[in-house]
Amino acid sequence: SLVTPFATLSHENPKNWGEDAKIFVSDRWVGTDKAAASISTGYWPFGLGRFACPGRFLAVAEIKLMVLNLISRADIFLDGGKYEVVDPLNTVAVPPRGQLRIQPLEKPLL
Repeated sequence: SLVTPFATLSHENPKNWGEDAKIFVSDRWVGTDKAAASISTGYWPFGLGRFACPGRFLAVAEIKLMVLNLISRADIFLDGGKYEVVDPLNTVAVPPRGQLRIQPLEKPLL
């Protein structure tokens, strides 16, 4: 048998992250000295233990560079300012409903 745990159940568990676990708080980790690529039993986007992704630190660094590059060159916004989560237990494979718009800046910031 293949057992596949739902990471979302752990990642949004109020016992691990408090009452606002299901709410996106952009500065939740600011000032906590937690690494972006850390692994724990409560949050495991890169796997756990000996099966943890060996490239997770490189992946996080690349993601940060790509996001910086994008936000320095474009204005990013949601059509209508909102989106809808279609399947809360499968947020990785099932995209939310809504349109993300990217408008190039007249003069890039970087």
